[in-house]
Amino acid sequence: MEREYEASRYVYDSAKEKENLSREITEVNKEFSGWGFNWKLLQKKCPKQQRSRRACFAVIKSITATPGLAERIIKKRQLPITELSVNRGFSQKMLEKYRHYLVAVIILLQGDYPYIRTFMPQFMDNDFIAGGN
Repeated sequence: MEREYEASRYVYDSAKEKENLSREITEVNKEFSGWGFNWKLLQKKCPKQQRSRRACFAVIKSITATPGLAERIIKKRQLPITELSVNRGFSQKMLEKYRHYLVAVIILLQGDYPYIRTFMPQFMDNDFIAGGN
């Protein structure tokens, strides 16, 4: 009887997780479309080389380390490329090239998307999100 209960509970939990992930994907799709991109475009805009990924993660870390900046980006629906390039020293060309990717990661980190975040790189833990070292 105990095994049947555990098996039933596992099936229920799996179904609930799948439902929650599906709901999060629907919500993120709406958010992305408000910014003018989708998952397919995002796949093309992701940094492919290690050096580019490191640069993008440095930008994201800088944004999340600055109180209110990520929220301002989401509220205004605009990545402050000039501010990030002039004040923080990031390449304007890199910021423009990976704008969709940077915005998508910020949306996922700032939003209530715990199931989607499980698919993000493991080094993006709570310290990273909070802007820690």
